Amino acid sequence: MKKILSSIFIFVTAISLVSICAFANDSDINKGTTIDNITRDLKSAKLLKESDVIKIAKYHINNYLKNDIQTKGKEIVASRDFINLYDINDNLFAYIVPLIEKGNGEIGYITVGAIEDGYNVYEIFIDSNIVSKIKASLNEQSRFKESKLVFIPPVSYIIKANEGKNIKYFDISKKNEPSYMDITNTIDNNVDKIRKRYNKIRNNRNKVQLQNILKNSNTENLNIQTSQINYESSVDEEDVRLVNEAKGKFVPVTYGSTTYYGGSQMWWPDGSTKETRGCGPTAAANITCYLAKKDSSKYGKLYSPSSMSRADFLKHMDTLYSYINPGILGETSLENFTSNIEKYASDKGVSLKRVISSASFTLDNTATYIKNGLNSDCPVAILNLTLPGGDYEYAWHWMTITKYFRDVNDNRWIAVSSWGKRYSINYRTAFDAMDGDGDLGGGLMYFK
Repeated sequence: MKKILSSIFIFVTAISLVSICAFANDSDINKGTTIDNITRDLKSAKLLKESDVIKIAKYHINNYLKNDIQTKGKEIVASRDFINLYDINDNLFAYIVPLIEKGNGEIGYITVGAIEDGYNVYEIFIDSNIVSKIKASLNEQSRFKESKLVFIPPVSYIIKANEGKNIKYFDISKKNEPSYMDITNTIDNNVDKIRKRYNKIRNNRNKVQLQNILKNSNTENLNIQTSQINYESSVDEEDVRLVNEAKGKFVPVTYGSTTYYGGSQMWWPDGSTKETRGCGPTAAANITCYLAKKDSSKYGKLYSPSSMSRADFLKHMDTLYSYINPGILGETSLENFTSNIEKYASDKGVSLKRVISSASFTLDNTATYIKNGLNSDCPVAILNLTLPGGDYEYAWHWMTITKYFRDVNDNRWIAVSSWGKRYSINYRTAFDAMDGDGDLGGGLMYFK
């Protein structure tokens, strides 16, 4: 979904492995912690040194990025030209760290946490000149006395512009096409919820994991010792991908010389109903097209167009939109999403059924579910109903998972298709969003 109402009071039926709704799980709030206390807690957070931020970035360069399809074989370094990311109360919270390929310049960024007990990293995005575009977005608000980039977990970037008492918030999420939609009302109406989200991130587990990364950031073979982590034993590295993902592509939609990583709802007319509600149908179009192309004898009828051009793929998206028929807030039900994809397949004469699990909704169980889907060469739909809304990625949004990665230090990543691009997200942050932090949950689903 692209835009939502600033206040939402709905009941969401979502199938997250099983039929489940994930509601608030704010343990500190339940204990009587006030918003003021949460604010003071954030102000008291200990900040990392700049050298530690570089070490964390280097760790993920030498680990996740070393064999990722977008960066394998490239010599990458982390730039010290950080962009500061603040919380909603102007406390430093994270950094955008530019990634530089030797000989070719900027190729993307990694978002690294700035506090000692938060997540060590949130997102990696590979796209040339993207940091320059983000800086241009900040400069766009020069009419204000002061502007800064605010980061809202799990992964949302907005500009906070301040001119005396006049504070405005602008979305800049469409990184390849920066926009400046005013989302001030949405932020103002959800400010207490946002503050709680920052507080939830801070915990001892994150602190210990971050310390372990710093101890081993210069280890080239990454045979990292985890004996000092008392909450779990050492884990094996896992790298699970779709067959096409392993080959460097997903759903290769073409437009001139450009090849997209799946569909984008932004191809529908700007401001149209389909654009604002179309992320669910886009994920459905990705999934059905991928299955059709991987096994034409079994699934071929799921994709009717004659080519993979953007114009033809948009026709496929239109068809899936008519089946899913999202409401005013987009498609908020995983049950409806699932049933309508099954109906579409049935109407095409294809046997396609949801795959569910009776396992409880935990980090490890959902990771296992994702791996099972990918190992079956089936893309996994992920729904995140995190509030507040706005135009930025991941919040109130459907995506398609194409890869799962876990390193020996238990950092977990998923690669996803969204907006026709490929993003790498810390899976713990994505799971926390689905698991509820005062928001409306989410879920996962794949089909065979």
